[in-house]
Amino acid sequence: MKFLSGWFFPSHWGEPNAEDKRLVDLMTGYWTQFAKTGNPNGPALPRWPAYDPKADLVFEIGHEVKLRPTPHVDRFAVFEGSLNSRLASIQKSGQSLDTTPEK
Repeated sequence: MKFLSGWFFPSHWGEPNAEDKRLVDLMTGYWTQFAKTGNPNGPALPRWPAYDPKADLVFEIGHEVKLRPTPHVDRFAVFEGSLNSRLASIQKSGQSLDTTPEK
């Protein structure tokens, strides 16, 4: 959350440096654009491409801003199994999976 607010408490990590401040500018820029338009891309921001399951690349924002292979794919099966089990349990109970707010 520090990188979204731009406000850092002093910590054992030390004082924020220019790279930390650059990351704050990127993250607040992406979040602001997304809140405003539904798309994180905007002027003066590196392009954040839409996820393509065929390429299976993620957008890494850190020391470098780049696409990279999705990390820890081997661990997804455990999460997906747990998620599918919980969803099946919800469906059996008759609860709705619809998260659309009622009007």
